Amino acid sequence: MTHVRRIGLALLLAGGMAYYYYGLFVPAWRAHLAARGLAGGCYSDLYPRWLATRELLINHRDPYAPEVTRNIQKGFYGRSLQAADAHVDQERFAYPAYTVFLFAPTIAWPFPYVGAVFTSVFFVLTAASVPLWCRGLGVDSGAPAKTALTILMLGSFPVLDALYLQQLTLLVAALLAAAAASVAHQRLAVAGVLLAFAMIKPQVAALPALFLFLWVLGNWPARKKLVWGFAATMVLLWTGAELLLPGWVGRWLDQLGPYVGYTRPPRLQWLLGDWGGSIVALFLLGLLAVFSWRNRRQPAGSSAFGLGLVLALAITVSILPNGTGSNYDQVLLLPAALWLGGSWGYFKQKPLLILYVLAGVLLFWEWASALGVVLVSFAPSAPAVEKSGMVLPHFGLLLFPFVVLLLASLVMVRRMREGTALVPTQGWTIAEQISPRASD
Repeated sequence: MTHVRRIGLALLLAGGMAYYYYGLFVPAWRAHLAARGLAGGCYSDLYPRWLATRELLINHRDPYAPEVTRNIQKGFYGRSLQAADAHVDQERFAYPAYTVFLFAPTIAWPFPYVGAVFTSVFFVLTAASVPLWCRGLGVDSGAPAKTALTILMLGSFPVLDALYLQQLTLLVAALLAAAAASVAHQRLAVAGVLLAFAMIKPQVAALPALFLFLWVLGNWPARKKLVWGFAATMVLLWTGAELLLPGWVGRWLDQLGPYVGYTRPPRLQWLLGDWGGSIVALFLLGLLAVFSWRNRRQPAGSSAFGLGLVLALAITVSILPNGTGSNYDQVLLLPAALWLGGSWGYFKQKPLLILYVLAGVLLFWEWASALGVVLVSFAPSAPAVEKSGMVLPHFGLLLFPFVVLLLASLVMVRRMREGTALVPTQGWTIAEQISPRASD
């Protein structure tokens, strides 16, 4: 396929998804909210953080206080929540207090303007994250392929969902991508600073950060700047937050228990139950720790480095609270998609090949099925078809994280057992044997 046709196909698929999301999915979702009396507000994930910042900096009120939460609910849902809404997201300010520094410059702006500015910034950062992740993972696909990938990324359901909801996950994902690229460029202090700012959502950034900290130990004298950059930035953020709101850490931790209580379960627990999901999560965390330690001497941009980041992000997606209630967090699986495309040569044996093909089918299913639903929506029987077909793109979104997790884990186990690696070559990366000593 020529570059022009590849980009044209990406535009067609992304356009179909955009029409599906904004033309079909969002109206149906808004109607569902209206039936529950929850569609009268802005429904923006920026709003609770922005209003909490205003309350703290202008009115000197505790952003974690119940009365601030009620004000947030009125702006977010159009009304404060009642006892019957126990399982609805309470929209508490459940972020670290230093998050207010991000919103401080905007407290005098009308919120619609704030939302428009942040959405524009999120769009640009998400587009930039594709070449950044390619650099961080050691994948070189060429400019035309990167263009097509960027179009597909921006026209994917998770990104469209995150942009519509104005989710800070897009910012954190871009910061992680920039940190990975900075490490590959040997700008380790910059990477540490970026990682620290990503900690506005510690549940998202923690595992990639821990992976990088273990990697630093592989060559402490040459890599220690990453840790010092991270530590210095975190000290400044925590100290500044403490000066604004003394004792904020305890108040923040108090919000986390209720948050887990009213959100949906993580993906692994939804699939395997509480005990099964917890056991598998612990196994995966142990596997990541062992692999990271054994490969801590590998250079940035190597196959082992990229695989560790991919598994850290895939585990994160699988254990996040509200995992079954959100699709936007799958923007963190962009590195996994790049890794799959860049390491195709490793999956030649039948068991891995079947999983690899399944991952590819699930990845592209969301675009293909969305385009199909859009085309059928123009038929005379469109209302009935739309209702039954609305869920089709979600099947791929539901299963793709698990297949990625399984593939990355199997490759990681096999690499540690056999001493194989995915090493970069010109173009996409392919599999190649190396000395077992490289992973010791």
